[in-house]
Amino acid sequence: MTNRITQVAPHETLIMFDKDGVLLDLNATWLPAIAALGAYLEGRCDGATSRDAFLAAAGVMMKPGTDEGIILENSLFAAGTFAEMRDVWQDMEPRLTPVFADIQSYRHDVTQLMAEAVRGKTVPMGMVKNGITRLKDAGYRLGVATNDNTSSALINLADLDIDHAFEVVICADSGFGRKPHGDGLLEACRVTGIAPDAAIMVGDTATDYGAAEAAGYRGFITISHDAPQKPAFIPRSDAVVACVNGLADWLDV
Repeated sequence: MTNRITQVAPHETLIMFDKDGVLLDLNATWLPAIAALGAYLEGRCDGATSRDAFLAAAGVMMKPGTDEGIILENSLFAAGTFAEMRDVWQDMEPRLTPVFADIQSYRHDVTQLMAEAVRGKTVPMGMVKNGITRLKDAGYRLGVATNDNTSSALINLADLDIDHAFEVVICADSGFGRKPHGDGLLEACRVTGIAPDAAIMVGDTATDYGAAEAAGYRGFITISHDAPQKPAFIPRSDAVVACVNGLADWLDV
């Protein structure tokens, strides 16, 4: 399917990247942070629900009695938002209702906790900086669309030293909804002046794929540890590569 992607010149093509699991290694970067958030929730409900139970509800499976675990691919944590996780956690632990009701305080606590756990500790998904540099130098227009919030997204991109490469960064709190809705991807097209039928989404979840479909993007590229095998939860992909540098190889730049 190479021709479907490359028939539009690089300088007329927008490539939008999901962040977690695409630009950065999801498990290596976020497991300490989400474990800390689970511990915070356990403390706020006085231990009525355990850290590991909160995390399991978001698709994060911890080894009992340790800080080791794995974030399941295409899980709520991998593909969703903190707001969606908050709703799940409130349903499973009513004692947290007052905590979540004070939304400004809760957001402050979570933002601070995430920043402390992640800043300076972002782990790239393979040779990300090299791949992004190759695509940028070839003339491709680049952007990010993530269901993470702006504060932590910018920390991650700066940690990887690729923040300067993107013309647009659309986050869950940017005001354009959240993936799988396509409004954020359409806003990226408006900002860059690139039509959706000349845009590509690079992602690792069904949520990313759904957003690309909703926005009418030309193509979808899957990032997967199992490349070149396509994950079953991705309906269709123009290519499956292990990392962004692999995408640059596939595009021959």
